[in-house]
Amino acid sequence: MRPMMQKIGKGIRRGMVCFLQTLYNLIYITGIQTLRILKRMETRVERFLAPLEDLFRRLYARFLRRRVRFVRFASFRVKKDLQGEARHIRKAHREDGLKSALSRMKDSQRHRAVLATVMQVVLPAGALLFLAGSIWFWNQQSYGLYVEYGSGDSAVVEDEGVFDDAAEMMKQRMAYDTAAETNVAPMASYRLGIVDTSLYEDAGVICDTLIESSGDIISDGAGLYINGEMGGVVRSSTDLRYVLRNMLNAEQKAQEADSAEYLESLEIVNGLFPTDRIVSVQTLQSQLKNRLHIQVVREETYEEEIPYRTVTQKDSSQYTDYSKVTQEGENGVRTCVDKVSYVGEEEVGREEVSRTVTKEAVDRVVVVGTKKRPTGKTPGEASGTFTWPSPVVRNISSYYGSRWGTTHQGLDFSNGNSYGQTIVAADGGTVSYVKLQNYGYGYHLVIDHGNGYQTMYAHASKILVSAGQKVAKGQPIAQIGNTGDSTGAHLHFEIIKNGTKVDPLPYLQG
Repeated sequence: MRPMMQKIGKGIRRGMVCFLQTLYNLIYITGIQTLRILKRMETRVERFLAPLEDLFRRLYARFLRRRVRFVRFASFRVKKDLQGEARHIRKAHREDGLKSALSRMKDSQRHRAVLATVMQVVLPAGALLFLAGSIWFWNQQSYGLYVEYGSGDSAVVEDEGVFDDAAEMMKQRMAYDTAAETNVAPMASYRLGIVDTSLYEDAGVICDTLIESSGDIISDGAGLYINGEMGGVVRSSTDLRYVLRNMLNAEQKAQEADSAEYLESLEIVNGLFPTDRIVSVQTLQSQLKNRLHIQVVREETYEEEIPYRTVTQKDSSQYTDYSKVTQEGENGVRTCVDKVSYVGEEEVGREEVSRTVTKEAVDRVVVVGTKKRPTGKTPGEASGTFTWPSPVVRNISSYYGSRWGTTHQGLDFSNGNSYGQTIVAADGGTVSYVKLQNYGYGYHLVIDHGNGYQTMYAHASKILVSAGQKVAKGQPIAQIGNTGDSTGAHLHFEIIKNGTKVDPLPYLQG
């Protein structure tokens, strides 16, 4: 047991060593590649910046080097002269003030060029700094409009639009008709200034002030605005909210809906209104019935048919004109749940909630052939269709069915000039037998076409093929005659299907 554990331990250690070595190699390769990439980037950046560095150096040498050297040298001289001037000032202070003034003027004249150079740099730079500081200072300020209106009333607004909104609100509260609105239109003057933003007044407050100064009889009330236009006024906003909620609840209950909402944008504004515009709750509710549109939403459950699919299966053993339904299709059923929106009785929207299949649809299965049907032109090969056995004689003198108390089991072809006309094979196949007799069918032959089909040609005057011979569709096989039990030259033609003689007419083509 111990040797086995030792082997396992050695295997684990070898695995760990191998793993760590692989990890080390991976990290090493990654690091090397990273350094290479960074080095390449550094080289490319240096190449890119080299022309710019050279340009700056040339500009510096062309325009700034002399000035910098001059200022540096002149600064050194100014420093020494100022130190000397300071000594003169101290000495002049002890001896004579006039000499000190003359010495200063002399030193100033000596450094005029230096001072001019310095001023050429300092003054523009100072002007730019001053301009930037001014722009920054004025941008930090808050601006507004001092508006004066009515009989000396004033307010601070953010822009002219606030006062315009207040004036429009006043018009809506004070009058219904255009003439009255014109009479109450306020005049205002504006002045721009720096303001404290906390002093801004909104349109509602200014509107109340305008109404107070109008001189009309006014009262506190709650106005309903419908899409921004005055819709009515009542005494309190509580009454107004009650009216709106009551109308919603009534419509929701009548429609048996899950929810209801107004389509219009509604806003309740408390403020001062002319007393004669304030109406009762009942009056306002009556006024709003024809102005507000309520949209209700309810869940509807219904069943929906699932149309069946038609599946086509290919059968290589059947010809291309073969088609057979092996399984009839049947529609399925699914239960649908939708959220439907109505305005009145009109549906205005529908949202799918769920679809549950309660009965699966059954596919309709149709089998079609894919095998190309032979043309019958190859001897011994049947096409599966039958052509007219007498190309020249197209007249049928006697049909399949009852005749003279018996059943006529074929078709007779005759036109009064039939004798000797060519008889052809109705389809490709093999001649089963040939009989030459003077009774019954007379000279006649039978061709086997396969798939249970045979054809018989009787009363011929001459047979052109022999038993066992393979014939092609349309190939001459005999000539019309009057042999056997026959009252005149004609071709008696039969089709035999699985041993039973059938009416040939539905099978003939061409």
